[in-house]
Amino acid sequence: GGILTIDGMTYLVSALLLANLRKGYQAPHKEEAAEEEWRPTEETEEAAWPPSTGEEALLMTPEPEAARGFFHDLKEGLHYLRGQPRVFALGLTYACMMAGVLSSNVLIAALSMQVLSAGPQGFGFMESGWALGAVAGGFSTGIVMRRFRAGSVLVASLAILAVGHALFPYARWLWVAVAMHAVFGACRALGGVLTQSSIMTTVPRRLMGRTQSAFSVIATVMQVVMSFSLGTMAEHASLPIAFGVLGLLYGVAFLAGRRAVATGEQAVEGRV
Repeated sequence: GGILTIDGMTYLVSALLLANLRKGYQAPHKEEAAEEEWRPTEETEEAAWPPSTGEEALLMTPEPEAARGFFHDLKEGLHYLRGQPRVFALGLTYACMMAGVLSSNVLIAALSMQVLSAGPQGFGFMESGWALGAVAGGFSTGIVMRRFRAGSVLVASLAILAVGHALFPYARWLWVAVAMHAVFGACRALGGVLTQSSIMTTVPRRLMGRTQSAFSVIATVMQVVMSFSLGTMAEHASLPIAFGVLGLLYGVAFLAGRRAVATGEQAVEGRV
């Protein structure tokens, strides 16, 4: 009861903050727009692959009018993605990671109860390991990117997530499971930063919100489907099979990430 009360309070605070947001739309002044113009830093340039050129450069100016609705933005975002295989691959990579992270809690709880016999406390330890790994991975992104190529780091992180989750149910000791979950958190943080920074440096500014809306819808649908599927398989089949399917989801992210890296390298060679 206490845990659920704390959890509910976080949603209440979020609702209060959202309720106090400024209402309506205000077009920025020219001076403000110039000051707020996003400029890539050295780290984001290193972490991202070179953006596309050509006709997309004409779309880099901000849209002068307010959005005309979520479904209109979603339609434009999907239309843009149909002609941008590299951006779609990056978005699919991120959507698979989001769906995997959120739906995996169904299996992590079952792993703590059935395999590790650690109960809710063990689940808490594993989630703490994930959080520490994610924080460490996020802070170390800049250091990692100065030593290794962005594409290699992304692909390696996704490979660890895919193989590691398939092997997760065979971790028979709690400390092993916590350590593995910490590694997963670090890989997820690295992959998230790299995909998002690459999307931000590639997608035209006026289409950024529309593209993100499309990715959010894809990720949400995948999350719902995976949550029900993984829970059903864990209950009626076996936990290793369910974790294997989760590993396949990260395998899709791995393939999409490789596709994005290969497409980006081809674009660089074409401009050279």
